[in-house]
Amino acid sequence: MKKPEIKTLLEKYYKGETNLEEEGILIEYFSGKNIDSEFISDKEFFTFLIKERENQSSIEDLSEPIWKNIEEYENHNKYKSLKNKTLYRITLAIAASLIIAMVSVSIFKHELFTKKNQIQFTDTYNNPELAYIEAKKALLFVSEKLNKGTNHIENLNSFEKGTKDLKLIENFDKGLNELKPVKSIEVVNKYIKNK
Repeated sequence: MKKPEIKTLLEKYYKGETNLEEEGILIEYFSGKNIDSEFISDKEFFTFLIKERENQSSIEDLSEPIWKNIEEYENHNKYKSLKNKTLYRITLAIAASLIIAMVSVSIFKHELFTKKNQIQFTDTYNNPELAYIEAKKALLFVSEKLNKGTNHIENLNSFEKGTKDLKLIENFDKGLNELKPVKSIEVVNKYIKNK
């Protein structure tokens, strides 16, 4: 190979503009014996690169065991955190129900003992039909207010539709997990090519 071509390729290489084919030409040139004295320092560099590539190809690929350990660690942590969350929620629910029960009992006792003889039920209407009409009005009013309050809940249906779309992403994740064996095939092919 001619000196100007090597010089041009070296300039491109040091700028990071070479492709694999051009790098292969440089490695081939510097692994030979007829090297111009101007390129001696470059020869040392490329000799180092060649040795490092050989060392790298002899190093065992640890990516699969590392991924396996990461997955085991994540699964262990998920189980542990899920167990802790469940225990925490149960404890909170029991504590809250005990507090509500104690407050209710104390209020009931207070009302019972302080107003023992004061409880008297009296009719507010003398006419039962008028009382029925007023009760009906009050119940309709309450029903109307409750219906207005539940109208806002209809927006949750659109939220639920969005979460259904997210289940498609779950299927995509399953597909990616099925591609993991392809990674091990690539590692085997790498070993076969090196031998």
